[in-house]
Amino acid sequence: MASTDTSFGEFLRVATWDDEVILPINTFIATALAVTAVGAPPILVDCEPHSYNLDPTKLAAAVSILAYRHRHVG
Repeated sequence: MASTDTSFGEFLRVATWDDEVILPINTFIATALAVTAVGAPPILVDCEPHSYNLDPTKLAAAVSILAYRHRHVG
């Protein structure tokens, strides 16, 4: 088993319905389905057209939105 498989498997054991997981928009469908199987909604972020990696600007925006959504008030 590859280390990535092991890491993702460990994540799925501890993920809950209120965890949100950032995935690239061009992810393999099984990855997104594994995330939703534990009730964690996938947050799809666009990729750079030349590298097909996550766009750092859009990733930063998604993280900022998630951080704002989960901030503790009071």
